[in-house]
Amino acid sequence: MKLLHTIIPIIFFSLNLIIGQDHSINFDGNDDFILISDHTSLDLTENYTLEAWIFPESFDWLAGIISKYHTNAANGYMLRLTHQSPYTGLGFDEVVTSTGVLNSNQWYHIAAVNNGGDRTLYINGSEYTLSGTPLNVVANNNNLKIGSDYGGRFFDGRIDEIRIWDIPRNQDDIVATMDTVLSGAETGLVAYYTFNEGSGDTLFDQTGHGHTGTLMGNPSWADGYTLSGLLGDINFDESINIYDAVMLVAIMLAHEDGTELQLHACDTNQDGVIDIED
Repeated sequence: MKLLHTIIPIIFFSLNLIIGQDHSINFDGNDDFILISDHTSLDLTENYTLEAWIFPESFDWLAGIISKYHTNAANGYMLRLTHQSPYTGLGFDEVVTSTGVLNSNQWYHIAAVNNGGDRTLYINGSEYTLSGTPLNVVANNNNLKIGSDYGGRFFDGRIDEIRIWDIPRNQDDIVATMDTVLSGAETGLVAYYTFNEGSGDTLFDQTGHGHTGTLMGNPSWADGYTLSGLLGDINFDESINIYDAVMLVAIMLAHEDGTELQLHACDTNQDGVIDIED
């Protein structure tokens, strides 16, 4: 019983800790951005998808969300606000929506897809008409930026859940996962940023590919968009409950002891699942 009394507070402390991990970055619109070093795997040219949750606080000309476009001689992909006043539309590789599709102080999921040169843009899962001629995107040695575009065009507001894919995702797939935390191992996922660090000046790539971001200027951590698939759903049943907490405690104890044997030993009924019955 003494062990039970010790573990129960840890369970609920850990569960609360997991639930409180939704963060974003707040960009001031003046000089804040995130810098990610150039890499060949980020040189997407014909088939790719850019995703982000954004919370614009104001609108400015060509304010960047995701951009590898920094010189006219080396056109990289870019997702940003439109050039058309009052800048309440979106631009993707130089094709644009109409204005008035965005409002300030509201969360939006944006997905921009290049499928063999054909551009499609979705806002909250719905397709929006695009006009203009798209860029001929080429590989380049420009760094990737979040929250900024070429020429110091900075985003004002919060950005969360950046996902960069080297495949053209379809509408059904985008809608199915836009509100859900990814594992980081999904096919075609090149870089993935959950923004759940909550402090510091480093943004980690959750794919394991090492595309680490560095916070530049003085952006601040803020509350993020709350996804339905919260971190901590250890048994992947789309809910955080006592089973996840028990498994988490077992993992924590195994890590503290420096061995994985304790984790396997917790499955006392040998059903392949560590649960309250174990």
